[in-house]
Amino acid sequence: PTLAAHITLAPTTSPLSPIQRHTFTDLVMASPADYFLRVRATNGAERYTEAESLTFHLTTDAPLVGRVFDGCLAGLRVDETYQRNGSRLCASWEGIGSVDPVDPVARLEYAVGTSNVSLDDTVAWVLLVEAPLADRLAGKGLADLPEQTRVEGLTLTSGVRYYFSLRTTLLSGLTSIATSNGITVDLTGPDATGVTYTMPTHIARGNALLVRWEGWVDPESGLSGYEYFLLN
Repeated sequence: PTLAAHITLAPTTSPLSPIQRHTFTDLVMASPADYFLRVRATNGAERYTEAESLTFHLTTDAPLVGRVFDGCLAGLRVDETYQRNGSRLCASWEGIGSVDPVDPVARLEYAVGTSNVSLDDTVAWVLLVEAPLADRLAGKGLADLPEQTRVEGLTLTSGVRYYFSLRTTLLSGLTSIATSNGITVDLTGPDATGVTYTMPTHIARGNALLVRWEGWVDPESGLSGYEYFLLN
């Protein structure tokens, strides 16, 4: 069906047409769908010839956002909350892609930030993978999408939560960004400065001992457990 028509009268005595252009407005174009332009040229004798453009594809659906997982140790698509490494960050993901098979994923980028607003204040956007130019010109995207990446050589601050973001770009240029829930770096052990013990100074039995302690502090990742030893 014809979505819009426009008539331009440009009388000229030249046999060569000058460059013509027109911007269609107020269109209602379904998506996803293929479209083409048909141009009809008429001469002074009121005879006309029609020519059609190449087909172009319209899509308005952004890439699937998916989910990003933090952490290097637990494995693929397992989310970690804390890490003790100050120079490396890892992430994996699932669910990214395109809802339109004619508009595949063409590029993936990542960034690291210190909030889910400041996405790239630690590592600016880095190209992870991109379909070759020849494939993109042929309407093809990435054949295989990576599932994880690792960033080395960082200088991370203890107590700071870092967020890993993944930007997906389709062949059409539409983009979406998925951001992790963050991972906190803890480079120090628990603070024992204020620890106190309550225990007897003398005991009459050698098979039992009651000891109490308090005051351990760890503001970065909290306390997850204790080990205790009796020495002489």
